[in-house]
Amino acid sequence: MSFKKTLIVLGIALATASTGAQASIIGGLLLPGINEFQDSDAERVFRDGVVITAGNVQVGDIFEAVLRFTDTNGLVLSDQPGFAAPYQLTAYSRLVVSALLDINNPALACAAAATQCDIVLSPGLPGGVSVQVYEDATGTFTLAQAPATAIAAIQSGDLLLEIGEVKANDFWVVNDSIINLTTLATLTQGAPQAPNGNFGLSLISNPGGLPIELLGVDAFNPVTVAGGLFDFRGNTSVYGRSPGTNTGWIASTNSTIQFAVAVPEPGSLALLGAALVGLGFVRRRVAQRED
Repeated sequence: MSFKKTLIVLGIALATASTGAQASIIGGLLLPGINEFQDSDAERVFRDGVVITAGNVQVGDIFEAVLRFTDTNGLVLSDQPGFAAPYQLTAYSRLVVSALLDINNPALACAAAATQCDIVLSPGLPGGVSVQVYEDATGTFTLAQAPATAIAAIQSGDLLLEIGEVKANDFWVVNDSIINLTTLATLTQGAPQAPNGNFGLSLISNPGGLPIELLGVDAFNPVTVAGGLFDFRGNTSVYGRSPGTNTGWIASTNSTIQFAVAVPEPGSLALLGAALVGLGFVRRRVAQRED
């Protein structure tokens, strides 16, 4: 085993020791402090159980998205040892439009004739969940798949996290957004991404045992114009469907998500020190053999 791969294995072992019940693979790439993931995804809109692609967004509409995380802490995930295909880190999101607000005065409802509004999104999955994150060592999800197939491929993986709104100041707002779905559905592929959303959310469940630091990041809440602590913060941008994306989706978005990972406990640090000492001994033995 190479020195680099040994460090990856050591990182996974440390994550396991710090959480007590580590079920995930991705835990080995998380660093103490702020971590950042980026994704690519595709979305569609439901109204009364029917997919809609024309007319204005209305309160009660459901935005559904499938996501695949492509970058972790500035590194391409698939380039990291142990994370090449078929490994996948994915997510499924379901959000309900709970309000349409005036972009210049968030205290007021958006005018009926407006072309852009602030869209307030609320959790659309049971238990106040907005996003479910999955991990699959043999993943089969692609954006080219029809929506039902893509969702099933994601949900066949191991559930790592459930993220949503549980605190009074948790939020997800699509800012200054185009509310005409015809316009959204006909955005030009390859056109620049348009910033269009911010969120601050809480950790609801953590089946993967990731060492996430609760209330670990600051974010600005555009709805109440007040700061707050959130387990997850992030932003999104929207653009026309990525080339090769199934036409069952209306548009593509890109999200950046930040969260904090706990600093290892003293016992884990001692374990790391002992492991590094042992690793040095092993490397010396290997060097002696090579000599």
